[in-house]
Amino acid sequence: FESRAVLDKIDFEPFRTVARSDIAPRIWGMAAHIIYEDIDPSLPSSVSPVILQDIIRNHIGFEGFLLSDDLDM
Repeated sequence: FESRAVLDKIDFEPFRTVARSDIAPRIWGMAAHIIYEDIDPSLPSSVSPVILQDIIRNHIGFEGFLLSDDLDM
């Protein structure tokens, strides 16, 4: 699994770039139903307040529409 530091340095950067771009208001995001043990070891990202609010909304800065990859969530 990827550590929070690796995710922040490598994986989150493209999302931060998009969140700051002119197209940000026209796109949506999808949270995968997986557990990132180094960020929230108890909840999958699709229902984790740490992932959804702290990481996606605050840290990455994405303000658009978010949905889950699981229709039952």
